[in-house]
Amino acid sequence: MIMTIPDFESIMLPLLKIISDGKEWSMRELEKVLVEKFNLSDEEKHHLKSSSKHETLFQNRMRWARFYLKKAGLLVDPRRGFTKIIERGLEVVKKNPDKIDIEYLKQFPEFVDFYTRSSSKKQENISASAQTPEDEIITGIDHSTNTIKLELLEKMKNMDPFAFETMNGLLLQAMGYGEATVTKRSGDGGIDGYVTKDELGFEKIRFQSKRYSETVPIDKIRAFLGTIAQGKKGIMITTSDYSSGADNALRENQRSNDDIKFIDGDKLTELMLKYSIGVKTRDTYQTYELDDESFE
Repeated sequence: MIMTIPDFESIMLPLLKIISDGKEWSMRELEKVLVEKFNLSDEEKHHLKSSSKHETLFQNRMRWARFYLKKAGLLVDPRRGFTKIIERGLEVVKKNPDKIDIEYLKQFPEFVDFYTRSSSKKQENISASAQTPEDEIITGIDHSTNTIKLELLEKMKNMDPFAFETMNGLLLQAMGYGEATVTKRSGDGGIDGYVTKDELGFEKIRFQSKRYSETVPIDKIRAFLGTIAQGKKGIMITTSDYSSGADNALRENQRSNDDIKFIDGDKLTELMLKYSIGVKTRDTYQTYELDDESFE
């Protein structure tokens, strides 16, 4: 699904209009109304900011929209977690502008002073693309991550087949399964190894590895399914993707995604980064926000 979460500048005017009734709005109540205003899906509404385990991307952009409006003197935070429009904000709403963005806010001296002190040339470019400073950080990290994922795939496609199978075993082991065992070198239709359901060694889960650049054809998928007995579990791992007929092949074999898993190249690299297989952490970054409780 393509995400259509609005950027922080797009949130400014609707936010200001909603609170133009002069009441104190909690950010939770405001979020609920804005979610309906932008017609966000459940997935978009709950989509977490990539650097956070609790704040959604929409909440983060709402926070930045409120922050900039406050710096322009259009609203205030009367108490923690609440916001309220003030006279200048009411005047702006009465003028009924088509939009409010950073360029619009530059008409207010307080905002210009704040923005001049806090902005660099790079941040000017951020505003032009309607990204918050945090968005810019996330975009940079995402770009770096996607580059590493592509490099990982290229590396694995050129690995010795047995080494690739071994690496997949290590990944499954790191994911919490029991000790991985890679079988002797076999023909393309064979099982490359197995892990156990837990570290005590119960229930073998067989896996097969495919170092492919092209889509894994349906005949290879059917051959793999034929090696997994009914009631047993299996995992097929590839550096590419799978034929669109994979789901049909599962149904033909009276199997389901509950016992047969297909890991494509994108999912494979995602898991390798998550469990630090074939990669190592180069840098860590910290960002900060005010702890309002310290000032109460």
